[in-house]
Amino acid sequence: MATPSSPLYLNPPQRTTQNFPVPPSPPGSRAVGIGCTVSLKDNGDVFIRKVVPGSPAAFSGKLAVDDVILKIDGSSVAGNSQDEIARKIAGAEGTCVRISYRIRKYFQGNAVVHSDEELRLLRQKPVPIPDRLCEGPMGLGVDAAPVDGQGVLVRGLRSGGAAELCASLQVGDMIVRINERDVRWLDPGVELGSVTMGPAFSRVSLLVRLLDPLVK
Repeated sequence: MATPSSPLYLNPPQRTTQNFPVPPSPPGSRAVGIGCTVSLKDNGDVFIRKVVPGSPAAFSGKLAVDDVILKIDGSSVAGNSQDEIARKIAGAEGTCVRISYRIRKYFQGNAVVHSDEELRLLRQKPVPIPDRLCEGPMGLGVDAAPVDGQGVLVRGLRSGGAAELCASLQVGDMIVRINERDVRWLDPGVELGSVTMGPAFSRVSLLVRLLDPLVK
């Protein structure tokens, strides 16, 4: 039976100077955030406009551009100005902040549905990432191959890629749908990257069939 995975966003720039997320600094008095910029829509929704490469938001593998922020540390952001939201997110370096947010999925026919999520992040300064690694379209960091009539088989996860960071895919999973596109009959000559590539930190939804239901 096909089981939807948590939607993944397109992968952040590859980490070339460090192989693991930077360890948290001791809590201190310096006010820092989590590395995302928010804006307000006409309807009042607070959405993520930018994710900073090398930031806690980027390393989480969970937050993406256009996600809607609902609460910060349990406090609703409805009616707040951008400055008020920024002050809620910011705090002493090394302290934890809880973000409640809403994401889009594509899993009921072709209809868009929404899912509310929650994430805890440490407030940290971003790790410097070379600009050349942040340019152009990005992929998921997945090595995969089409299997006729079944989907796209995940053969490997690249270190530091979105799929590895968000921990929603594993080797042996079969991708059967990417956003609205059914990939069970994907042409063998079509590379997975051409289907999943997009702007850095944008979101893509995958419908995944587990080869062994007991794996997850």
